Amino acid sequence: MVNFLSIKRGLLLATVGLTLGSCVSQKKYDEILERRDMLSEEVATANEALTLAKDEAKRSNERLEKNDQLIESLNDQYEQNRLEKEKLEAKYKNVNYLYNDMMRNSGRLNQSVAEQQRRLSEMTADLEVTKRNNEALEKDLQIREARVKELEKVVKKRDISVNAMKTKLDNALKDFEVNDLQVEVRQGKIYVSLADKLLFGSGSIEVDEMGIKALQQLSVVVKSQDGFEVSVEGHTDNVPVSRFSKYMNDNWDLSVARATSIVRILLESGVAPTAIQAVGKGQYYPVTENNTKEGRSLNRRIEIILIPKVTEDYISNILQGS
Repeated sequence: MVNFLSIKRGLLLATVGLTLGSCVSQKKYDEILERRDMLSEEVATANEALTLAKDEAKRSNERLEKNDQLIESLNDQYEQNRLEKEKLEAKYKNVNYLYNDMMRNSGRLNQSVAEQQRRLSEMTADLEVTKRNNEALEKDLQIREARVKELEKVVKKRDISVNAMKTKLDNALKDFEVNDLQVEVRQGKIYVSLADKLLFGSGSIEVDEMGIKALQQLSVVVKSQDGFEVSVEGHTDNVPVSRFSKYMNDNWDLSVARATSIVRILLESGVAPTAIQAVGKGQYYPVTENNTKEGRSLNRRIEIILIPKVTEDYISNILQGS
């Protein structure tokens, strides 16, 4: 860089020298002039350099201003970026929370789905078992329906047979008093109830003539109708027997003996022995109280039960498949 102080001192000395020209030699004077000219050139050069330096300084200031503007713009951009970064961080935090919550919910959902699948599997298995059971039940129902239809025919045939037998018995025994002899149908069986006064004397096991007639007429009907078994039941009142013997100790013995006497007459009248039985029930199946004479008379009875081979038990066994 040009030393402006040195140039100024040189110009000052040259001026002084010119002023004092009268006091110095010509040579010295010429040297001073030459020195002045050189200094003038240096001054000019220095001014030119100064101008250039000022221009450069101006440009530098302009660049500084631009840099300041750029720095301010960068600062503004930095602040915007910082704010945007904070927004993005907040969004990221929220998204991360939602993601974690979604993962937690996904875990619970997976557990729920697994539980639902397990329950669905169990329900499917139960449904399959139910389906098989329903198929088995439907098949069993079809079998039972077939049995019911078959039994309806059997029962209808049985009822026709029972009603026909009862009608024949009513006609055969219509001459006897209703108090002495009754015919009725109970539970698919025909009950012929005969009072003891029609058959026996007091305490006797010998059948009277009127009783034998009734039994003979009854046997004619029984023989004419196949498909029935005969059960003869003897019943007494609760009065103890008055005549004791080796074979007659109580009402049990009396009821059995009387039932056996009836059976013998029916056998003699042609009823098959394989289709008849004698049963003694003593005093234990009364039809009324034993505290009156009339009540005791009703309880002393013989019941001849005509049992069709198609009984209620037989029907039940067929329905049950046995």
